[in-house]
Amino acid sequence: MDDGGVAALALRLHITERHLHRLFTAELGVGPLAVARTKRLLLAKQLLTETALPVTDVAFAAGFGSVRQFNATMKERYGFSPTELRATAAIRRPAATPDAGPAGTPDAGPAALTLRLHYRPPLEAEALLSFLAEHAIPGLERVDGAGYTRFVRGGSIALAPRRDHIALVARVADTRHLARIVARARRLLDLDAEPGAIADALGGTALAP
Repeated sequence: MDDGGVAALALRLHITERHLHRLFTAELGVGPLAVARTKRLLLAKQLLTETALPVTDVAFAAGFGSVRQFNATMKERYGFSPTELRATAAIRRPAATPDAGPAGTPDAGPAALTLRLHYRPPLEAEALLSFLAEHAIPGLERVDGAGYTRFVRGGSIALAPRRDHIALVARVADTRHLARIVARARRLLDLDAEPGAIADALGGTALAP
């Protein structure tokens, strides 16, 4: 959606735009554009309240085409501007994070941005990290007691389990990639799954162990 709009999403799914809109409306009550806008707003709200990223950078990081569009959408949906939201929020400064480069390289690169990735409990964090460790690509991925780290050009992305969320620490030169990073991190750890429903469906089968 962010790269090519509704047409690109429909093409990716091998269906028509009309059928895609029909499916969204039937399952979610709104069309794909409305869903995409809501996701952008939620990410923007999180960046405003959990980081010190400048408002202009927040707009583009969340996927908005311009600061004016961002301000107008925030006003329309929430009734206040991004600046007003930030003024009422306590900014949580990023905590100390693992080094941004492979072992043996100096800790240099972009400043760290820390975001909370929430999920439906329970989360089998140890099992997930064990799986990632077994499949880690040497020099590109690292799994240790602190969590999972993926090295990218000019920086890194780290995921660390906490009591009620996953801490995402991103060191990237271009914050416009944050929306994609968040989406891929959630997919990597399957954070949008419903463990209760999965247990109900598979708990009585041979797959339970």
